[in-house]
Amino acid sequence: MLAVAQSHICRKALLGRVRPILIGLVALSCTLFLGRPAGAQPQVVIVNGRLSVTTTVSGTSEKPNSAFTLPTQSANVKDALDEFQRMVKHEQWDKAFDALEAIAEEKTTGFIDRGDGVLVPANLLLRGLLAELPSAGKSAYRLFYDSEARQLLERAVGKAEVENLSAIVANHVISSVGASAADRLGDLRFERGNFEQAVAAWQAILTYCPESKIPKSQTLVKLATALARAGRWTEFREVEQLVLDRYAGEEIEIGGRRVTAAEQVARLASSFESAGPSVPSILPDDFELPTRNEPLWRFSFQSTDD
Repeated sequence: MLAVAQSHICRKALLGRVRPILIGLVALSCTLFLGRPAGAQPQVVIVNGRLSVTTTVSGTSEKPNSAFTLPTQSANVKDALDEFQRMVKHEQWDKAFDALEAIAEEKTTGFIDRGDGVLVPANLLLRGLLAELPSAGKSAYRLFYDSEARQLLERAVGKAEVENLSAIVANHVISSVGASAADRLGDLRFERGNFEQAVAAWQAILTYCPESKIPKSQTLVKLATALARAGRWTEFREVEQLVLDRYAGEEIEIGGRRVTAAEQVARLASSFESAGPSVPSILPDDFELPTRNEPLWRFSFQSTDD
């Protein structure tokens, strides 16, 4: 039951990351449609491995709009991901991790098909694959990479602290020090007022480090606090309910004092209730759909690869 609830929160967090991309595409669509010349037909196509917006005007050739491109991964990255998954099935961990190294060398900053036609950030997909490794695979991973992760942790001091902690969370989150690095990174982000990135750091513990020795009640309350400060009340309510259902009586340390998890989330919830109309509603009002369904323009997805 707990795993199902936490999985739901993880999906919500992923949607929170993907939503800005979708909103940007919609805004771009409106801009292209309203500002396009008569007869222009904007399309989204894959040109040379990159997702580009193109506009075709009657009687003219199609030219990609270089002002907007969504980078996609090369065939080498896709092949390496396939190789990783094959080697995991055969429990050939050294070859599986060699495939990971090949992906890292490609500088995975773009988007890649996760297998069902949906493009997601490659690094996010990679971390998800690592988190899904069986126990034997995680043990093998730590044997290969724990020393590198620990070196990063030792160098995470002063001005280099955030950079090195971020590197651990991004590349070695399932290592034996991944959870503690994510927890500390969340603290630093929160102290600097960057609540969105604090949410991402603490969510990484719940998503990728289910075996963490950090009490889940502590992580959940920290996550709830950052969500409240960021005004993400819908997600806050889900975390609040999970805390009340599973960890209400557990004591946690907040600001040097011991309180129960239930008391702390109640205190956070009261800040929403006392704020009144100034706080956005949890869900927006329904909007009216158009009565006609004829398309004004379309997205056309195609690959130039033969």
